[in-house]
Amino acid sequence: MAKSIFDDKAIEPDAAAIATALGARHPLWERLLDTLVHEHSDRHTAWAYYKKSTGWLLRVQRKKLTICTLLPTPEDFTVVFLLPERAVVAARAADLPAATLAAMDGASVSPFGHAFNLFVKKEADLEGLAALARIKVETA
Repeated sequence: MAKSIFDDKAIEPDAAAIATALGARHPLWERLLDTLVHEHSDRHTAWAYYKKSTGWLLRVQRKKLTICTLLPTPEDFTVVFLLPERAVVAARAADLPAATLAAMDGASVSPFGHAFNLFVKKEADLEGLAALARIKVETA
């Protein structure tokens, strides 16, 4: 996994730090959060610091279910999904972008599910993320 641009355990990222660090990519971050969280009253976010090699991550959750994790990096921001097999089957049946399906094909598989990263650098990279989040919630 890439390393977050926020790597100081003592300093949890806030809105100003995110805006400054992401720069021109900040509107994409906000748009994604609007789509994944703010349009759904039962969803929330939570920052978590796991270890020095990854830094701070933003979890998008519905109750205790982690839908996906956002990782701000120097080049982009990464959206990490961990989908159980039933969600992968549903995602393959959905009309998702080719890049999303390719990322799913390259997923590492564990007993917890299929883990894969989607990298957001431009507007088009947001396509399919809301659908994947919906599928994860519906198949949980």
